[in-house]
Amino acid sequence: MSKPSITGNITGALKQTAVFGGWILVILLILYLASGIFIIPQNQIGVLLRFGRVVNSGVTPGIHYALPWPVHRVRKVPVKVMHRISVDDFFESNEKGSKSALLYEATGLNSYCITGDNNLVNLTCVIQYSIADPLEYLFKVADNNFVLLELAAGSVINTLAVMPIDEILTSGKVEVETNIKTRLQADIDDVGCGLSVSFIEVKDVSPPSNVREAFEDVINARIEKKKLINDAESYKNQMIPQASANAARMMEEGYAHKNAVIAKAEGETERFLSLLGEYKAAPEVTRKRIYLESIAEILAAVKKKYIVDEEGGEFRLFVP
Repeated sequence: MSKPSITGNITGALKQTAVFGGWILVILLILYLASGIFIIPQNQIGVLLRFGRVVNSGVTPGIHYALPWPVHRVRKVPVKVMHRISVDDFFESNEKGSKSALLYEATGLNSYCITGDNNLVNLTCVIQYSIADPLEYLFKVADNNFVLLELAAGSVINTLAVMPIDEILTSGKVEVETNIKTRLQADIDDVGCGLSVSFIEVKDVSPPSNVREAFEDVINARIEKKKLINDAESYKNQMIPQASANAARMMEEGYAHKNAVIAKAEGETERFLSLLGEYKAAPEVTRKRIYLESIAEILAAVKKKYIVDEEGGEFRLFVP
């Protein structure tokens, strides 16, 4: 009687194990299927792959479901995030043994560019960019950051190669930034790495350190020259209106004096002609009247008057 009891116990244990294992498989299957739930953040977009083939390149932000791996796979791309990289090396890397390190050991110069007038210049710029095409970004280029750095270095070299160093170091910073951005975006579009350049900022542009002092002297001299020219232009602009005003005033005074002299001369002429007519009509009377009027005018200006007789004898003081 004990043998059947042992067999029954073993069979029951096996059945319980099978049931437990089944539940385990069910739970694992549920967990596997539940792992297909995924969330796309607000600043990202999803690319859904089915056995490696793109079935949806624009999965919007939110909660979604897809069959778990290996059926489906979701790649999340931060399309609304601004990325920044700095470009200050125009060779492949800056590690020991690289072209930049060998250049510095041989010449004492850091990585540099050559300007349009065959001068050396060091430049550091910051590139701000975003992902514009998720498919190109994910599948067309293996290393987007490396490609972007290489294209940016080429754009900087090509931009500076057609500009004189004086313009680069003084007034041409905005033009340098604009030209780098235009060239870089065109190169990115040709390669097709799915990036969009939104902003280029030139952080530092300067000649090599061993000649920087001489360049600064030249730049300061040019600035001083421009300042002197501006001061001279300002003085000219100030003095010309003043001189014009003085000339106009002098012309007006001259015309006024001319008119006064002419009017006085015309008046004297009319008076003389009037006297001439009177003189012709009565010469003696007119001559005597002119004499008396002249004497009265002269005596009016004399402070002390002495009256003497015809022989020059006694005299007396006459006070009017």
